[in-house]
Amino acid sequence: MNKRSTLISALASTALIACGGGEPAETSDSAGSAVPAAAPQPATSEMTIPSWFEVDNEARTVSMTITAGSTTENNSWNFNGATKGAITITVPEGYTVTVELVNNDPVMAHSLGISGETSSFSGAPEPVPVFQGAITENATSMI
Repeated sequence: MNKRSTLISALASTALIACGGGEPAETSDSAGSAVPAAAPQPATSEMTIPSWFEVDNEARTVSMTITAGSTTENNSWNFNGATKGAITITVPEGYTVTVELVNNDPVMAHSLGISGETSSFSGAPEPVPVFQGAITENATSMI
């Protein structure tokens, strides 16, 4: 399953989270429930650009392909093989970000959200996007 959505990034740092379970959230305006992003953490090692991440500084764009279930790690509940908040993506402020979500999990639907949450990944989070368009549609419906 491929989903493509365009996200306008007003963040310096974001964390990817998996959303799941339950019925679709009842919201009238998801932009009104946005929370401020957490302050970026200092790098613990040299920053690298993975093969699934492309930056065009002239166009001020970032494109990335996030693959749910790319490995069997954590029973296929992973993004590009990482689990439990292990990926932090830093995007220059003001860049336009395009995310392609690919689901390779053979048995489960997945969704994707960009959240200010930086800890407590043990359960299915309540999806609270950090800016408009920062979460897939019906993130908790699992369809």
